[in-house]
Amino acid sequence: MTYPEGVKEIILLPEAEFKIAYMILSCLVWSILMTYLFEKMGVHNWIQGAIQGAILGVLVTLSVGFGVVSQFTHGSIHNTMLDALGSGISSAVAGGLIGWWLGRK
Repeated sequence: MTYPEGVKEIILLPEAEFKIAYMILSCLVWSILMTYLFEKMGVHNWIQGAIQGAILGVLVTLSVGFGVVSQFTHGSIHNTMLDALGSGISSAVAGGLIGWWLGRK
């Protein structure tokens, strides 16, 4: 992503200061939310999990992306759509794994 002059230094941490523990925590919270929702929705196989995971990933990403585009100069519809695509794919994989895990007996 390209940023206007001086913006990258304001909004992004330098690579050496990246906080991997918070990224791991973020992923854990997302997987707990998906697992909780899948339990409530009765998802108990990998196909249902993949479908519901893709839907959740795309909708959450679009919600956040449209909010960013509406408020900030560094967001764009193009990036929001790419984020939604990537999130849909990765959430489908995660959802499939969670659905498989919930359905094993």
